Order: sequence, then structure tokens, then C-alpha cells
Amino acid sequence: AEPVEINNIKLYEYYSQPGEYIAKRIKTMDGGFYEFDKFMFISCIRGEGSISGYPIKPGETVFIPANYGKIDFTGNLDLMVLSYMQ
Repeated sequence: AEPVEINNIKLYEYYSQPGEYIAKRIKTMDGGFYEFDKFMFISCIRGEGSISGYPIKPGETVFIPANYGKIDFTGNLDLMVLSYMQ
């Protein structure tokens, strides 16, 4: 999948099937932000930084509840994002 650059991040849309799951990848370029109204599990693949103030490094996962609002990223991160949509 080709990335879309928005809000100083690269967003890759890998899979989106209603009733199954959503899979995305986010690569940050020294920070940025993203908004999505569904819950998300964000797992760090590479890099170190923070997600809305919570430090994250490879192998760690952060849960973002639905309707959280703007999610701020710091650092250079490579993240996998999983969610669900009916």
C-alpha cells in the first residue's frame, strides 16, 4: 500500500473490512498527529517516542479508546494499528 502523508505522518491503509478488522501502519517523522473515532491498539514496531504523552518503544502496545480525539506522536516511530468497524 502506498502511504498518504497527513499531519506529519505517513499513513498506510492495509485492510478495512466491516465486521472484521482494520489494519493500518503509521510512520512518524519526528512527531505528528492522527484522529480516528474508533478504538485502536497501537503497537510499536521500530523507534522510540510517545503516544499522547505515554512513552513507547518496540514491542509495546497502547490502547486508545473510541472518540479519544487527537493522538499526538513524538519521536520517529513505526506503528501497527488494529481496530474494528461494524
